[in-house]
Amino acid sequence: MRVGIIIAVAALLAFAGTAAYGQPVTREEYDKLKAQLDQVQKELAEQKKQPAVSQAEMDKTLDEIEKDLKANHSAISDLGLGGTNFIVTGDVFMNYNDRNGRASTFRAKFAPIFLWQINDKLLAEAEVEIFPIREAGENGTDVALEYGDLMWSPTDWLTLGAGKFLLPFGYVNPYHAAWLNEFPDKPFMLDPDSGKSIEQDAGIGVFARGNVKVAGTNVGYAVYVINGPSLITDDPANVGKLEVDNNVDLNDAKTVGGRIAWQPIPELMVGYSIHGGEVQPAGFSQSVTEVSQDVEFSYVKQISQISGQFKARGEYVFSHIGRATYTGPTGPISFRNNRNGGYVMVGYRPTLVHNSVLSKCEFLARYETLDVPNGAPGSFDEKRTTLGVDYWITPSVVVKAAYEWDDTSGAQDQNALLFQAVFGF
Repeated sequence: MRVGIIIAVAALLAFAGTAAYGQPVTREEYDKLKAQLDQVQKELAEQKKQPAVSQAEMDKTLDEIEKDLKANHSAISDLGLGGTNFIVTGDVFMNYNDRNGRASTFRAKFAPIFLWQINDKLLAEAEVEIFPIREAGENGTDVALEYGDLMWSPTDWLTLGAGKFLLPFGYVNPYHAAWLNEFPDKPFMLDPDSGKSIEQDAGIGVFARGNVKVAGTNVGYAVYVINGPSLITDDPANVGKLEVDNNVDLNDAKTVGGRIAWQPIPELMVGYSIHGGEVQPAGFSQSVTEVSQDVEFSYVKQISQISGQFKARGEYVFSHIGRATYTGPTGPISFRNNRNGGYVMVGYRPTLVHNSVLSKCEFLARYETLDVPNGAPGSFDEKRTTLGVDYWITPSVVVKAAYEWDDTSGAQDQNALLFQAVFGF
């Protein structure tokens, strides 16, 4: 009997030691472990009342185990409060862009993501992007905080958070990591690096989000309040645009938004997002409101008849900025300030083909459109078609190649050859 107790106690100590040195322990595992320890201690006490039936050395061993139990008791109890588990993930990638009207260039970026799981309800996360300075003739490195926030999940269907976070607006923003994007670049109306983005991808504020079951289907939701974007009013070449990279609020008015995504079947998701608020900067005499909406869908399914996985995705953004009068290069100007754009993409990967090279390839096509209002400085309409192929070395390591055909009204077409290599870790 004592031998069995020794074996059981030793196993429990080994498990407790493992948990104490960084392995995550759930509440269920903790409660089970504590109950087992209490039972073992009770049996030890009962065994000591019985006449010795083994050698003195075994008695000595039992005493040592009991001392170890007392020494580890506080550490085991602390598991119920949660330990700190730290993980580093993210990606590193290299781009090559050769676009009409611009010098071809290589670019590189390192984007580590830091995750701290304080316990099963508290999580802190942050992503930092590190990249060489992009302006020609300058040397150095830029560091930018993409997001950094603290989240608390009091229930399975609710998470509350605060800090700088990726806006739950449409599909692209929440899945912005390079290895999650099938193409070497993002759709230009949602890409901060394109210079044509009509929406911000991150904001500073508070949010609530979660998932609930409705009539057997999954519904995701999110609401947030952030420092809103600022209307550009003092740059004649860019008046009417939004300055979206704001770390402070410039007009004491906040942007309020939300998103709902419905998954009627596992393969299909449809969503709708909206946010809005006042955007005039301090000192601008006119009150201007911005309201943006996004409709989206995503469909992914493995189909045996085509020996692989088919995907289709798209979204369209409607950005409406209230009318205002700006100072232009030739005098005051005013225009109907609606900026709209969207994309649709399809992809096919022959995952069921018995060829180790072909089954790792993904063939892609994307069509984009962007409409900048007539009368606005730099007004244009742009359409772009992209064909690409990816080679997935692992689920998070991919090499991408694409060619873009661009059609921009009143300007040189910006056709481009693009390559990207991404390592997600």
